[in-house]
Amino acid sequence: ASIVYAGGWDLYRSNDGGQTWTPLSTGSLGQPLIHQGMFSMTLVPGQTNAFYLGTEGGIYYTFDYGQAWFNLNAALPIAMINAVAIYPGGSQIAAGGESIGVIDLIGQFSSWDQLLSGYVGSLFFDPATPSTVYAGQVQTALYRSADSGSTWSSINPQVTVPAYEYYAPFLPDPNNPGNLLFASSQVFRSTDQGATWNAVSPQ
Repeated sequence: ASIVYAGGWDLYRSNDGGQTWTPLSTGSLGQPLIHQGMFSMTLVPGQTNAFYLGTEGGIYYTFDYGQAWFNLNAALPIAMINAVAIYPGGSQIAAGGESIGVIDLIGQFSSWDQLLSGYVGSLFFDPATPSTVYAGQVQTALYRSADSGSTWSSINPQVTVPAYEYYAPFLPDPNNPGNLLFASSQVFRSTDQGATWNAVSPQ
């Protein structure tokens, strides 16, 4: 619990709960080690030393707390990565971002396969049903795949006021695995994988 990561233009790690910080994305002379501009970070399940990092210019992987980095962008166009999702157990890695939609890592860091086109701001696997994956696009455009990204269906909530943000918050309910939360001018919850939505906050 004492290890904390913080990202903005650069990435930092604290080993003492935020008392002191070590830069991870720059070298001893201040030179960039990875692309700057941090937008997403996802820990490998069960590990604190290994994680994927989405930046303004692609995706990177480390297994040693950010001491060394693997560049996973050889087969990718330069793109902002807004979200990284890991299938429970680490058997599937997916990312979502600007213009690239949802992409899936194939092989040992070798290539990427596009699963959904467009602009993606949020992406996650269902913790209750891991073969189900969700993606949030612009405002109320939400999608669900029941087959690990092979096919997709729209699960847009019917909201009376458009979302305030370009990428509206869309995430799994942390207290109820399998439930979904979405926010526009209100907070909405779905208990049936997005088939129906109910407002759970005042407008």
